Parts: sequence; structure tokens; C-alpha cells
Amino acid sequence: MGTRNRGVMDENELRALLGRAVAYEPGLGPLVDNAVRAGTRIRRRRRVLGAVGCVAVIAVVGGMVPVLGHALAGRPEPTTAHTVRPSPSGLGPSLAPDRQPSPSASRTHGPVSRSAPPAVVPSTSASGSGAGASILAVDSYGSIFTVNSATHSAGKPVGINGTVVTSVVSPDGKTMYALVDTDEIVPISTTTHRIGRSIPVPSATAIVRMTVSPSGRFIYLSDYPDHQVLAVDVARRTVAATISTGLSPDQIAFSPSGTTGYVADTNAASVTVFSTVTQRVLRTIKVGQDPVAIATSPSGTVYTVNEFSGTVTPIDTSANVAGRAIRAGDRPQAIVFTPSGTMAYVTNYWSSTVTPIDLASGRALPALRTGSRPSALVITPSGSTVYVLDNDPASVTPIDTLTETAEPSVRVLGAGSEAGQIAVTPDGSTVLVSIGSQLVPISTATNRAGAPIRLSAPCCEQMMAP
Repeated sequence: MGTRNRGVMDENELRALLGRAVAYEPGLGPLVDNAVRAGTRIRRRRRVLGAVGCVAVIAVVGGMVPVLGHALAGRPEPTTAHTVRPSPSGLGPSLAPDRQPSPSASRTHGPVSRSAPPAVVPSTSASGSGAGASILAVDSYGSIFTVNSATHSAGKPVGINGTVVTSVVSPDGKTMYALVDTDEIVPISTTTHRIGRSIPVPSATAIVRMTVSPSGRFIYLSDYPDHQVLAVDVARRTVAATISTGLSPDQIAFSPSGTTGYVADTNAASVTVFSTVTQRVLRTIKVGQDPVAIATSPSGTVYTVNEFSGTVTPIDTSANVAGRAIRAGDRPQAIVFTPSGTMAYVTNYWSSTVTPIDLASGRALPALRTGSRPSALVITPSGSTVYVLDNDPASVTPIDTLTETAEPSVRVLGAGSEAGQIAVTPDGSTVLVSIGSQLVPISTATNRAGAPIRLSAPCCEQMMAP
């Protein structure tokens, strides 16, 4: 946490003051809520512009299951957001329809002052080399360096010209794409760390998120302020199409076949459905208010997490229609699914709970108490445990998915500290939490935090698995 300037009110104090004002004069409620929402959007834009710390951490050797919730959008407070699920298919000019592997974990983006962006989209691990994961870290100055979680060491930086706005890993895990403020996408080999030929794009600083299609053929850029998504043809190195969306597009999920994309329009309470073959809009689906996360379950249903409605909306991808909304807690942020596709778990930021959802019946089960202000969450590859990232102070709450019970929280740093992102290694042995300029490992066997891995710069707003 940075040092506060004397005389400057922090966000929690401001919110408390506004709360007292509304209690005194209820009529101020709608005005205050709109002001708070506008403020969170501004914070998101600043985060996206690289104003703070590390833009991304990408697992490249040992691989890590992504945390997604609000990873890149820089939504109000939480840090999970969209979990990007890698696809078995490789990159390249393949003309085959996009295919999306079945999801297993999701991410995605909370209310007050999140330290990390995103929605939730499951992810698979590409490789697991046993002795700890080697990851790529990207800071806001455009430097890329490796971190080995087994030896607790950081390698030499790989420089990039310009400031990184956001980044993403290709479905096959071989390439990391870094969007920089010089208006270009820079491809970087995750094995050799060599920089490839860049792809020119317009207005990079307007982009809040990059999403790679399951086939790896297209990179989709969510242009938040201009209410559109740019489809970038990777092989041809050009913007192939501009897709008009609702207000403030952010996370994107895909149908099981990969032929249809679903864009969460956060300020329009809707999802824009488009064809990944023609890049044309198919229809718009109304969902709850402020869909901050979107993800596809292993069964193929897309779910939106609607922050201000306090609900989760299922979307039938065969008919492209929304189902009955499922009630969650106060200000839900992120979602993950069990590998079997039978259960989902949603973090509720202001309720300090997680809502388990029986996906077959569409029924929410009794909420589970977690630490303060849970944002992101991940699930182990076996599906036996969900790890919830709590904030202020930073902690991790394990949830046993067999008994549906929350276990004692694991503290990762001192009081007042806020975490950024969370990830789990492919073998399920270690959970990693980014907080400030360090990564804290937690053993899933003992649920105890180990010695932190210290980095040279604040990290990380995003962690993804190739």
C-alpha cells in the first residue's frame, strides 16, 4: 500500500461519509450511487493506462490457472474478473471456426477500489513441470521478466518500447501479446522471450481488455469508451472488423463451438452477441445491471455476474436467450465453476460471502462467510477446493466443495494490506497471491503461506495460464 498524503481522504472514508449522508437524507441515494459508479469507471481507466504497478503476470512454463474476475477492467474494488481459458488449438491463420475448450476456473473484475481488473472465464493448464512455475511478469514501464516460484528468483528483464496497457496469452500458451501505448500489439514468445513483429492498432489506451479467440486467429480489443470491440486478425496483422456493442464493453466469453462471442456491456446491462466467423452482431441480450464478469461453464452455458443487481444471469448459447436470474449477495464480482460443471461459486464483495450455485437447478445455496471484501477466486484442478481472495487485510479463504464449508482464512500479509490477483498452479499444489511487489505462495496441502517472492515493482493486475 502506498503512503497516504496527510489530509487526503481515502476511498473507504469517503464511502463512509457518503453513507452517513444518505442515511440522513435518503433522497441522495441515487445521486450518490451514480457518483460512485462514475468514480469507479475513472479509476478503471487510470489502471488500464498503466498508472499503477504491474500490468500482468503470465504463467509460461509451469503454468497457472488464471484468476479472472476483474483482472483488466480495473473495476471498482475486487481483483478477479474474466478468466481466460486456453484452447488446445494453436495460433495461426487457420480458417476453421473458433473452438473453445471446456472451462474449469474463472475470473473476472468489485465495488470500491479494486486493485485488479475482471469477469470470469475458465482456464486449462498447458504444462506442469513439477518443481514450481516459471512466470512472466510485466510492469507498467514495459519491462518483462521471469519469476521462478521454486527458487524465489527473478530473471533479467526483456524490454519493450512503450508502456504496457494490457496483455493476454494465446490459447496454445506459446505467445504473450502485450498491448502498448505506442498503438501496437507486441507478440512475445513465452519460451524464448523473443519479440516478434508488432501489429498496429488504433487508440491502444482506450482498450480495457484483450481476449484471444479459442482458435487463436483473432484478438478482440474491448474499446470501453467508444463502445466497440476491434477484431484483430493475427495472421494478417490488421484490424479486420469493428463490432458495435452496448455501453462500455469489457469481458468476452465464447460459445462451446467458438463460433459465437458474448461481450459484457457493463454500463448497458446487456450482452452483445456476435459471430466470430463474420464478426457481425447477432443480437443483444438484456441481463442484470453492471455485468462485471462473464464466463462459460463446462456445460456450455454463459453466465454474467451483475454487480449492481446482485444477480447471476444464465444465457443459453444454443438459443441466445437469458434464463431466470439467480440471486447472489451484495455486489457480486467473480465466478468459477467446478470441472464437472455442477456447481458455481460467486464472490460477494460487500456481503463478505461466497454464494454456491447448483447449476442444474439454478438455485443459490446458503452463502458461505469469507474474509473481508472477497473479490477474486480460483478452483483447484481437481475441483475439491475453491480459494477466495479477501481484502483489507489480505487473506485467502479455502472452501471445501464437497462439504460446502469455508475453512479458516489464511493471512498473507499484515493488517491493511490489499491483494491484487490469485492463481493456482496446474498440479494444484500451490496458490499464488500477488500483493504489492511480491507473490505469496500458499500450500494447498497445509493451507499455510510461505516466504514471499519479492519483485522489483508492484505486481500484478492479472495472472493467466497458458
